Amino acid sequence: MKLRPYQNEAVSAIFNQWNSGFKNTLLVLPTGTGKTVVFSKVVEEEVKDGSKALILAHRGELLDQASDKLKVASGLDSALEKAESTSIGSPHDVTVASVQTLSQEKRLARFPRDYF
Repeated sequence: MKLRPYQNEAVSAIFNQWNSGFKNTLLVLPTGTGKTVVFSKVVEEEVKDGSKALILAHRGELLDQASDKLKVASGLDSALEKAESTSIGSPHDVTVASVQTLSQEKRLARFPRDYF
């Protein structure tokens, strides 16, 4: 998927912030301008070296949207961490999870601290 110029600028800005030592970076774009596409491209770049990535959302529809856009934008499949579904043991480098699920200490403790 080819990004729009402002989306390319957003991806570059995120990596510039990270490379400058700012790891808590917030992307703000208006509704419908492709935030999900932008973070899909960031995730695609980050997992190239075999690293794992975590995408959090607070509603089931947003989990599905993130997973679908990730596939379309980057070709990456993802595992689901929600309710009875777990990503542990999945061959996928990307996990899409609900905030409600991973906010449970017992559930989060299943993952090594440096897993993502």
